[in-house]
Amino acid sequence: ANIAMDMVKILSREGVKDFHFYTLNRAEMSYAICHTLGVRPGL
Repeated sequence: ANIAMDMVKILSREGVKDFHFYTLNRAEMSYAICHTLGVRPGL
């Protein structure tokens, strides 16, 4: 998850706005990455 978070941070700084994660049935990894990056679901 740390590598993915680092990559998203770099890409975000470079202007990338949207990301897609292939979870391979491990959604908790995507949740952890989003949580660490401060992304919350819009309710």
